[in-house]
Amino acid sequence: MTANEEKNELVVVDVPNVQIYAFTVSGWPTPRTAEEVLNAARKSTAESIQRITQIIESGDYESDRGYWESRLAQEKARSYAVMTYGEWLDFEREKLLTPEMVEITKQDYENALNVLPPRNWHTRNNIEEFCSREMYSGTYTTQYAFQLVTGRYFAKMVDCADSSTWLSTILAKQ
Repeated sequence: MTANEEKNELVVVDVPNVQIYAFTVSGWPTPRTAEEVLNAARKSTAESIQRITQIIESGDYESDRGYWESRLAQEKARSYAVMTYGEWLDFEREKLLTPEMVEITKQDYENALNVLPPRNWHTRNNIEEFCSREMYSGTYTTQYAFQLVTGRYFAKMVDCADSSTWLSTILAKQ
């Protein structure tokens, strides 16, 4: 499959969770229509809701009831959309990079710095910043920054391969 063919392939997307449920052609032993994949996704969700409901109603996991109730709410909130893989790539980027940066504590910054060796750790525009090695998807990960001039700390999802999304770029514009 060429890159252009891949970008035009249809995918079913779990919209609230920003995840691909499945490709319509390459994700199955035989090609499926978008409607068949959409129905499979909905059926899978309905089965998960039923299983989780049974777990809650059984009373066997009463000490974990809060966890199971949150899982049930998450499953009930699922919705699916059909789009091309190219549209998915744009959707994913927008959903992951749109949230604003948040101010964090020095302790949060140091915890992130010490959990794994940092990626792209450097100082740029009076901002010391690094990316987490744990990727959310592709090149998307959380970046942490220390603003040297103000002594403030920040975090945000960025594309570690695109410096225009980095905190040093965002903070330099403020």
